[in-house]
Amino acid sequence: MEEDSSYVKRIPPPPLPGHRGMDVEVALLLQQVVDLSEIESTVTLQFELGLRWVDRGLTFLNLRRGDGDGGGGGGGVNRLSEKDKDIIWQPKVLIVMMLLLML
Repeated sequence: MEEDSSYVKRIPPPPLPGHRGMDVEVALLLQQVVDLSEIESTVTLQFELGLRWVDRGLTFLNLRRGDGDGGGGGGGVNRLSEKDKDIIWQPKVLIVMMLLLML
């Protein structure tokens, strides 16, 4: 991976042409309801959170081609190294738990 010489990790990438701000696609996949307690009014969930965005300040090298599913299309998942993850901008995620009272 190569970053633009003016790349700064703490500053979000500029929006794509025609967009007012940075678009971050969020996907949440509920995997399991771990615990549900009516008495304590609590729920414990296990989920996977995915984020996707375009950062035009980065150039990725040696990418695998194909459908990305690791199947016969010559694809596979392109993963960043821990070193690369440490130098790129990433959206901050804040999960706020809400207490809803049902009367």
